[in-house]
Amino acid sequence: VDAAASRVTTGNLPAYAEAEARLARWMGRPCAVLTATGYLSSLVAAQALAPRSDGAVVVEGSHPCLRDAAAASGLPVEVVVQPDGLKDLCRARGWARPMLLLDGMGALNGRAREAVPWLEVLPPEGWCLWDDAHGVGTVGSRGRGTLELERVRDPRLIVAFTLSKAFGLYGGVVSGPKWLASAVWEHSRAARGGTPIPPAYASAVPVVLDLL
Repeated sequence: VDAAASRVTTGNLPAYAEAEARLARWMGRPCAVLTATGYLSSLVAAQALAPRSDGAVVVEGSHPCLRDAAAASGLPVEVVVQPDGLKDLCRARGWARPMLLLDGMGALNGRAREAVPWLEVLPPEGWCLWDDAHGVGTVGSRGRGTLELERVRDPRLIVAFTLSKAFGLYGGVVSGPKWLASAVWEHSRAARGGTPIPPAYASAVPVVLDLL
């Protein structure tokens, strides 16, 4: 019933690899990694991105999990309100590789945030950690979330979401470039030290994706 240990020790099972492959294909991204909870998905992603970033920038009004993720990255943390604030901050701090953290669908107001204004001012070597827990599975032509709704594709985007809402399961997911999985297992203490979701939930992921 339970994996009983971290996936880096004895807790890895074929059901996890199959679920991740199906989730990556469903999202149209090269890679997807399961996390223990949806709340932890952004934290795991932030720790994975930390070695590739100069500092973490949280957009004011985003979900509290993103503030926790920024703090857990170990990077200097700043808060901005508007895209121009990100541009000015990067110039002032000399950050060529900022990690921008924000959510796609507001948990409190139900509004979809526009990604393009933020991506336009994000430096070429920066990263955008887009938490779409309330968007993936609910909006977009195929339910792929707010980025699909806006028709936005950018290699700097790392998308985190949950399986406990539209999917009706449990756990979280981080999706992005091909190198993301190795970065998660190398740099995220939360992923390396945590017990994964129960195998039954992982086995149910392909079934739910077929339904969606």
